[in-house]
Order: sequence, then C-alpha cells, then structure tokens
Amino acid sequence: MLAVGAAFAFLRIGRWLAALPGRWGRVLPAAGLALVVVAQAAILVRAWPDNLAYFNVLVRDPESVLVDSDLDWGQDLKRLIARLRELKVGSVALAYSGSADLKREGLPPYVLLKPDEHATGWVAVSALARAEAPQHFDWLADFPRRERVGKTIDLYFIPAEETP
Repeated sequence: MLAVGAAFAFLRIGRWLAALPGRWGRVLPAAGLALVVVAQAAILVRAWPDNLAYFNVLVRDPESVLVDSDLDWGQDLKRLIARLRELKVGSVALAYSGSADLKREGLPPYVLLKPDEHATGWVAVSALARAEAPQHFDWLADFPRRERVGKTIDLYFIPAEETP
C-alpha cells in the first residue's frame, strides 16, 4: 500500500512540476524517478545474496525487531555446511529450526541440542531456534561467537575445559 501511495504522490508532484515554466517541469520529475530507481537497485544489490533475510534500509539489526519466518527460513544451512567443511569440523552440536531433512543435507556428524543442554566443541545456533526459546541458549553468552554464517546462524567453538 505504501508503494501505491508513493506512486500517487509522485504522479501529483510530477504534474505540479510539469506546470512550471521552462525545462524544469520535464527535468525534475525525470531526475526524481531516476533517483528512486537507482536507490531501489542499490538496495537490491546490497541485500544480495541475503535477500530472504533482508528487512529494510532503516533497520541495521533485523533480529532485534522480528525473527520468525521474516528473517530465518533456514536459508543459511547450506552455507553452514560449506563453512563446516572449510573448517574441517568433525562434529557439531546444532540448534536449527527449519524444514530441511538434516540427515540428507551433508552435515558432519551432529547432535541436536536439547533445551538447556550445554555442549562443547563446535556449536551452531540458528536465529529462529534462539528466538523460539532464548532462555535455552543463555549459556552461550559466556562465550564469544566465532562467526555468523550468512545472516542467521551463529557459530561457536567451546573448549571442553570451559563448559560451565
């Protein structure tokens, strides 16, 4: 609905500018339209390849606003698998909320984290899993996140001697 309203406003402003004397009536609407198209293209390029996790230009951290299926569709699982291969990870503890059949995805040996279960070694937690039950992952706050895989999966390495 905002796009319809913006188009209507742009059309009205364009008609008003067209009534101006001289070339400005033709140049300003065309320049405004070009600016809008370039801005939209820049947003698309900036969001790629994470277009599913893109929220909007005003929100830097979409996870702080909304997670559910608006941010995490499980789209970063393939990236996680590739990253675990690069790191030569032998096994991983995984908290993942998605529709993928994990047995068929090519993960290294994995265990699914149960609520409040603490793990050592490599631990991967998806944004949706964390949003659905944040209290189950509070223990991870004691450890630095090694990296974020894509936009939705946090990867940790927790040495065995540091587990609380």
